[in-house]
Amino acid sequence: MPRKKSITSPIYPFHIYNRSIDGDFYPLNQEEVWNASVDLLRVVTYAYKVDIHAFVLMSNHYHLLATFPYENIGEAIGYFQRELSRWLLTNTQLQRYRFSGRYKSSLILDSLHYMYVYKYVYNNPIRAGLCNFAELYPYSTLAFRCGEIVESPPVNPSSFLSKLALGGDIEEELALLNDHFNEEEISLVRKAIRKREFSLD
Repeated sequence: MPRKKSITSPIYPFHIYNRSIDGDFYPLNQEEVWNASVDLLRVVTYAYKVDIHAFVLMSNHYHLLATFPYENIGEAIGYFQRELSRWLLTNTQLQRYRFSGRYKSSLILDSLHYMYVYKYVYNNPIRAGLCNFAELYPYSTLAFRCGEIVESPPVNPSSFLSKLALGGDIEEELALLNDHFNEEEISLVRKAIRKREFSLD
């Protein structure tokens, strides 16, 4: 069966994620993988003109929120995953490294849905028991925005934040991001990000 054509949009953001094949941990220290990811996402930002809103690197997967004004999501994310895989192979003794298939993406069409995804992405390390506050997780663009780390891809906050009355107010933003999801909300968002267009229905 032919692969479905990717949805594209020059104005609305996407949630994108992928994990290591078989869910294995990255084969190098996570700080090294973070720094390599930062370098590659800088290229993605400038070469592919992508606006990155949020990026979180977990131990075996990543979450990215971004807008693609030139509707080149396939080329941009393909470059990032391919080059990160090559970097991991070059710096380890592995014979191969790859992600678990093609990346997964979900188009976000309104500010309420964006709020759910934005919180889900940055709240991920808290749910995993890696930190108590989202801004203290060191492999996250939020930590950079809060002055906790010095290396990060360029971050361009989405206009959806201002529609949520969060634009520029980091304290209100952190209050939202550090508020725990309940189990029903987590289940709804996990199902929604698997859809081509994010929907809580």
